[in-house]
Amino acid sequence: MNQPSSRVWRWILPVLAGVVLIGILSYMAPGRALDGDDLAPGKYALNALQEGQKEIFRGPAYFEYAGRKGLMDSRVFKLRLVNPSADDGTGFGFLIPLAGSGEAIRPEEYRTSRKDKGSMNGFSTVFGYADLRGDAPTLYFTESGKIMITEAGPDAVSGNLDIILKDEEGRQIHLTGGFRALALSLERRVDEM
Repeated sequence: MNQPSSRVWRWILPVLAGVVLIGILSYMAPGRALDGDDLAPGKYALNALQEGQKEIFRGPAYFEYAGRKGLMDSRVFKLRLVNPSADDGTGFGFLIPLAGSGEAIRPEEYRTSRKDKGSMNGFSTVFGYADLRGDAPTLYFTESGKIMITEAGPDAVSGNLDIILKDEEGRQIHLTGGFRALALSLERRVDEM
């Protein structure tokens, strides 16, 4: 009785180990979503889908605030994701308007508005752009999507985004991924070290 059960275990254990290994490798496969939790501070990683082609962008991420004068003073959160493979520092930028002049970004979801898509009219919604400077330099602007801020502090802001950008010819880029941006002043101090 001991002999047949040991033969069964000799077959079951390698099969079970193979199933576990396949499960681990499939979780780590390159196609899995990129998010801000896996990133080092001051970095981003985005999956880009453009005309059926996939590309991954990674690089420095930073943010800053800017004031905006008008009927009511307000503040804008500026997120910058630099493309390190481009000499001129092009990449992706997102602007999120905030209500008050002293307000900081908070952990919540910020969406683009269908009525304001692709423009800064009224500037009451998330506005984004991509400047990729490839063989045919083109600017892409926000079509739809959202940015989810998961953590926010004075020196670092983390989150995820799911945004569709479109150029003047109707070509789209669908960006998904995450970021852990450092405050621009902190980013400069890190670079100087």
